[in-house]
Amino acid sequence: MTSRKFFNNKEQAFTKDNLETEKMQSVKAIALIRAYRIRGHLIAKLDPLNMMERKDLHDLHPNDHGFKKEDYNTQIYLNGYLDRTHDNLFNFLILFKFN
Repeated sequence: MTSRKFFNNKEQAFTKDNLETEKMQSVKAIALIRAYRIRGHLIAKLDPLNMMERKDLHDLHPNDHGFKKEDYNTQIYLNGYLDRTHDNLFNFLILFKFN
């Protein structure tokens, strides 16, 4: 599904600004997915006795990739990443943290 079809389905005007916004959201989302693939194991809960100290990794937080709270439910074009064409940030954060 192209961006043109996606915008038409959402009944939004197809403009250069919409296309640029869609591209930027996709790039940021794929960068976040890649960060979880590379460093996600560092925040995994592998210590049942909680004896190991774990630090928060800022590069795994959506804010570090340019997302805001209001972006969590916005549909983002993923082009097949995570076996999805479109998904929102909230859904794939759940996928990362609980799988």
